Amino acid sequence: MEENKNLTPEETVVETEIPETIEKKSKFNMRLVKKGSYSVAVTAIVLVLIIALNFLINTIGEKVSLEFDMTKDKISTLSENNKKYLENLDEQVFITVCAEEKGYRDGMMDSYAEASNIYGGTDYYKQTITLIEKYADASDKINVEFVDTQDSAFAAVTAKYPDESIVYGDIIVSAGERYQKLGFSDIYEVEYNEEYANYGYTMYNVTGNNLETELTGAIRYAITGKTVSFALLTGHSKKDYTEDYAVMLEKNNYTVENIDSAFVNSISKDYDVAVIAAPTVDFTPEEITALSKFLENGGEYGKGLIYFADATVPVLPNLTEFLARWGIGISEGILFETNENNHMPEMPTAMGLFPDEDDEITENMNIFCTGCNVPMKVIETEDEGVSAISLIATTETVVNAPLGTSDSWTGASDYETDSFSGLIQSVKTKDEKSSYVFAFSSAEFIASQWAQYPSFSNMNIALAVSERAGAVDDSASFVTKTITNESFAGDVTEASAGVVRMIFVFLIPVITLVLGIYIYIKRRNA
Repeated sequence: MEENKNLTPEETVVETEIPETIEKKSKFNMRLVKKGSYSVAVTAIVLVLIIALNFLINTIGEKVSLEFDMTKDKISTLSENNKKYLENLDEQVFITVCAEEKGYRDGMMDSYAEASNIYGGTDYYKQTITLIEKYADASDKINVEFVDTQDSAFAAVTAKYPDESIVYGDIIVSAGERYQKLGFSDIYEVEYNEEYANYGYTMYNVTGNNLETELTGAIRYAITGKTVSFALLTGHSKKDYTEDYAVMLEKNNYTVENIDSAFVNSISKDYDVAVIAAPTVDFTPEEITALSKFLENGGEYGKGLIYFADATVPVLPNLTEFLARWGIGISEGILFETNENNHMPEMPTAMGLFPDEDDEITENMNIFCTGCNVPMKVIETEDEGVSAISLIATTETVVNAPLGTSDSWTGASDYETDSFSGLIQSVKTKDEKSSYVFAFSSAEFIASQWAQYPSFSNMNIALAVSERAGAVDDSASFVTKTITNESFAGDVTEASAGVVRMIFVFLIPVITLVLGIYIYIKRRNA
C-alpha cells in the first residue's frame, strides 16, 4: 500500500494506533467469551452430574441398600448378639453352599424354586448370599465354600454325606464329625397363594428369610452337639398360646415336647426348661411342689421356668404364691395406658414397653408391644438366695384397671398412674449352677399380631430368655430374624419425599443454572 504523504503527523499517529486498539479489544472480548463459555460449561457439567446422581440413586438404590444395609430393620446385617457369638468361636466351622455364588444370586435359585411353584424370592436369595459372606467376615473360624452341583467337585460333597439327599441351594454346616444340613424350607418362609388358588393354580410365595437363626443354630450344634429340651405345660390353659413360640424354638435346635396333662405330678430332669403359657386353671399344691423340685434339680439347680401371664383371667392363688417366693409379685387387673402416644390406636390396653434394667439380654432391643398385661412388679422374698430384677417395664403413665376393662374404658383418671414390669428375671444359684424363673406380663409376647411385627422385639426377647433359662454353656444369645423385604421407604411420607424431590431435582439445578448465568453476565460486563 502506498504511503499517504498529505496526512499530518498527528493523523499518521492515529492511523497507526487504530489497528493496535482493535486488536486489544478483540483479545479482551475473546477472554470474556472464554470465561463465559467456561462458566456455561461448568454449569452444564454440574447439571449433568446432578442428573446422573439422581439416576444412580434410582437404579442402584436396592444394591446399596443390600450391601451397605440402609434398611430400617437392618435386614442384611447380623445381629450384635450373633456377631459376639461368632467372634468367640474357638473351633473351625465349614459352611458349604451347594451352588455357584453368582448363579445363586442372579437367578439359578429362582429357577429351582419356580420348578416347585415358589415365586417372589429373588431379593431373599440375594440376602442369603450377603449374610453368608458376613458370617465369614465376622470370624476367621468360619470357612465358606461354594460348590456348584454341576461341578465335578460336587462329587466330593455327596461322598462325604452319603446319607443325605443334597440338592441345589442346600447349605451344610460342619465342625469335626458333626454336621447339619439346611434345605430350602429351613431357610425360607413360604406361604400359599390363595388368590391364585381361586383360578385353579398351585402357587407359593417366599415371604421371609430365616438364614441367621438357622445358620447360627447349625453352627452351635456342629460345635457342641448339644440340644436344650423344653417342656410346654399346656394342660392348665384353655388355649395353646405356644405354637409360634415352639416353632421358633425348634428352628433354634431346641427340642420341644407338649405336655397337655391336666395334672403334672413331676417334671422329668431330662427337660431343661418348663414353660407355662396363660393358664386359666390354678396349679394344685402337689403340682407346685413338682415345679419347685424341677427347679431345684435334686439340689444342684440349673433348670429354668418361663411363665407367660394373661390378664383376662383372675389371679391363680397357688401359682401366684409360688411366683412370689421367687420375687415376682402379680396382682389382679389389666394394665391400661393413659398416654395415647404409647399405645396402639384406640387400643389403650395394647401398649409399648421398654428395656428396664441394663442387662445384655435386652441389648439392641428397643420396644416391645403387648396387650392383656397383668400388673406385675419385683417384690421382696424371704428366700435370701433368690435375686429378682425387672428387665422390661411400661412407662409411668399406666394404671392398673379392673379385671375385664375394655379399650373404651373412661375411668382411668380415677386411678394413680405407675410403672409396671413386663418381664421379671429371678435367679437362684448353687455351686455355680443357676436356676432361672422368668415371668412375662402377657402371653401376647409370643402369641399375637404384635409378636410378628419386625419393628417390635417380642420374639427376640422370648428367644433370649429361652437361651438364658436353658443355661446353655456357650451362652449363645442370638435372636431370631425373619428378614422381610422392607426398606426405609416405609418411613418416608409423601410430603417428605416431595421436599427431597424439590430440593435435588428442581431447586439445586435451578440455583446452579441461575448462578452460572449470573457469573457469565458479571464477567461479560466486566
